[in-house]
Amino acid sequence: MNRALTVDLWDTLIYDVPEVDDARRDLRLLEIGKILQAAAGFDYQKSRERMRAAYETTWQWLEQTWQTGQEIVPSEQLRLYLNLLFEDKTPNNLPEPELLTAYLEPILVHSPFPMPGTRDVLLELKQRGWKLGLISNTGRTSGVYLRRLLQKHGVFELFDTFSFSDEFGRRKPDLAIFEKTLEALGITPERSFHLGDSWQADVTGAQKAGLTPLWFCRIGAYASDPNVRQVKNWPQLQVLLQD
Repeated sequence: MNRALTVDLWDTLIYDVPEVDDARRDLRLLEIGKILQAAAGFDYQKSRERMRAAYETTWQWLEQTWQTGQEIVPSEQLRLYLNLLFEDKTPNNLPEPELLTAYLEPILVHSPFPMPGTRDVLLELKQRGWKLGLISNTGRTSGVYLRRLLQKHGVFELFDTFSFSDEFGRRKPDLAIFEKTLEALGITPERSFHLGDSWQADVTGAQKAGLTPLWFCRIGAYASDPNVRQVKNWPQLQVLLQD
């Protein structure tokens, strides 16, 4: 076959709902608060609003930074959060590994959901000889934990390679992250497709790298470029890639 499909993660392979995202946030702050109390006497019970405000401010800063294509790895995100929480007077000798685990592990407790049909379609493509890669901007989590999430959903073993922005150092639509993924797959861009929901990160990024973009859009919107094929669900992708 000698073809490849690279896939975005968030809102393409998995999806979230606000209630689960909120539960993940609350668990992060609870576990971080417990660690700070044990290590530095921080009264997290009386500081819940302060902790949440610092969390939201961190998110706003991250979103602005990500717009530049720069990646901020989770350990740096955590340091920023603590600096905001303690107003640049973060206590010394905090147990950073424990805090980082508390920051990252909630993704496995309150997990996003797999898009319907993902495993069946990926398995069929795999059996037909397609090479499969995943390219993900990681957000508040890390490639290490996202691999564990993919194992939980039963699709990890179907991919031949993974490119996570926190490990790569740059975010989609950076050209190099697509090139690195195709190099690992051993497939040329002309024989490759990329499926993703973000027009800028996925469609534009794939086009610049020479892959054929497939816009994953479940909400019925219309592509601004009529030459870009739209995919509304995974069974539709299965039909599209039959040839």
